[in-house]
Amino acid sequence: MKNKLINSKILSYLILGFFTCIFLFVRSFMGMYLFNYRIGELGVLFCLILTGFYILFIHRKKLLGNSVDLVYLLIIFSFFLILIISNSNIFDTYTFKSSSYIWTISFIFVGIYIYKNVNFDEISLNVFRLLLPIIYCLLVITPPFIKEALMNFFGDYSDKFELHKGSDLLIIFVIVMMLNNEKLNKNRFGHYYFVTISGLFIPLLMFKSRAAFISVVAYFIIEVLRNKKNLFSNRKQILTLFLLFTLFFGFSVSFISNSQTLDKDDSIVGLASIVEFRYQSYNEQNEGLPIFFVRDNRLYSADGNLNWRLQIWQDVWHDLSNSGKSILFGYGYKNKIPAMDIEERQGIDLKNENVHNNFVNIFARGGLIQLFLFLSFYYFIVSTYKNKYGNYSILIYILPILFCAFFDAAMENAHFPLLYYFFLGRLYIKEY
Repeated sequence: MKNKLINSKILSYLILGFFTCIFLFVRSFMGMYLFNYRIGELGVLFCLILTGFYILFIHRKKLLGNSVDLVYLLIIFSFFLILIISNSNIFDTYTFKSSSYIWTISFIFVGIYIYKNVNFDEISLNVFRLLLPIIYCLLVITPPFIKEALMNFFGDYSDKFELHKGSDLLIIFVIVMMLNNEKLNKNRFGHYYFVTISGLFIPLLMFKSRAAFISVVAYFIIEVLRNKKNLFSNRKQILTLFLLFTLFFGFSVSFISNSQTLDKDDSIVGLASIVEFRYQSYNEQNEGLPIFFVRDNRLYSADGNLNWRLQIWQDVWHDLSNSGKSILFGYGYKNKIPAMDIEERQGIDLKNENVHNNFVNIFARGGLIQLFLFLSFYYFIVSTYKNKYGNYSILIYILPILFCAFFDAAMENAHFPLLYYFFLGRLYIKEY
């Protein structure tokens, strides 16, 4: 019994350390090399092995419920079917890189196991609470010497130095607030934390990413409405929370607008700003047009950033429709998606291969069949949850993240889906 407790404690600390590194350094940490492989690659490999265990042993326990387990098995089966149809090489590492969105689903079982067997929540909440203001400072008020030290460190030990994108901030914010808000009815500190940190991060996300900003505002409003009894228990608390939010929101807007950290380096600005710059002339040419318009049987947007994405998504559809490739089964996994062969879509370093839409990526790789299976996966998770508890509160976690992933390459990385599925598993089994 004692050994079990010790092992459980060690495991909880290891997991906490792993997520702390992801929270603080996101893509840069996952790009660090360990045994000549990047940590992100090892993470996907672990998920691949875990998928094998699921097929052999786990699915019999019906941890996700009959319908969800069946659909997940069908998703795995669809990979092998598409592998054969597209003549992809199962021994090619690119095959598993391009299909990582399938294997990372299995991290949901890590979340389930940890919640059932390890006292992770209690030790993680305070650490995660502390990390959010640290991340904010890292992005907004980082002294030049610290930034230089980080760039040098990750330049030596990682394949890339990149601080938090909007999607990274969104999922970290939602995870921490999800854990924090479970304690709102127990102490007032949770109330003040929720309001003050929201006041800091909402302006930051407004600057970083419109999709992430919309998602976090929607999440914030819903959580306020859900927890209004705890948050607004008396007039004094209402006034205090309102003043705190206003103060920190104003402070954040002022600080960000005067910050020299956020706009100096392309590795920090990210692809979205590069695209904005590249399509600035397009915006000027189409000034006065509606946000969406049709020309030559194609949908365009007067917003250059959004238009860049729209053209990629439409190219995927038109190419699969007209090139002899199957809409039902997609391109498969052996090559880069053809729409990304166009130079102007590859980013400033000409290395971008992502279509910046989780669902379009699934459609491109696995066709309508795999897209239908993924949508079914979410449908049955939500419906199983609803049948058990009579509400759809799990959507408060799922929808903001998937909305952001609709306009972002988040799910095509390693760290984002690992975080997403781990805490989805925790939330699902906690209630289910």
